[in-house]
Amino acid sequence: MRIGKPLAIVIGLFTIWPIVYMLLFMGVLVVAALTIFQQAQQHRPPPGSGFLPYIFIPHIGTILLMFALIAFYIVHVFENAALKDDRRVLWAVVLFIGLPVSAPVYWWLFIWRPARGDASV
Repeated sequence: MRIGKPLAIVIGLFTIWPIVYMLLFMGVLVVAALTIFQQAQQHRPPPGSGFLPYIFIPHIGTILLMFALIAFYIVHVFENAALKDDRRVLWAVVLFIGLPVSAPVYWWLFIWRPARGDASV
């Protein structure tokens, strides 16, 4: 499966989004916890639902994106002529189990480098 450079860039951005989102989500949780602790020390009532409505849609969107990425990468693994049969199964399992960590590695090795014209894959 040959993927052009512009499409490879878009796939790469989608691939790193779950990691970026996880860091943003943890930052929001830390800020929310610190805000709640500060308000508790000042004996103010808790702020209600707070950030939950704002984080719900990106959270669901990221989950759906990860399902789509799993499907894309599994299909790409089995259509990738650069992989031997035993490596296909290994990459499929690794991508299924650890997508946020393994997908950027797979993207770099088997999508970006061929799209760049680097024949040393």
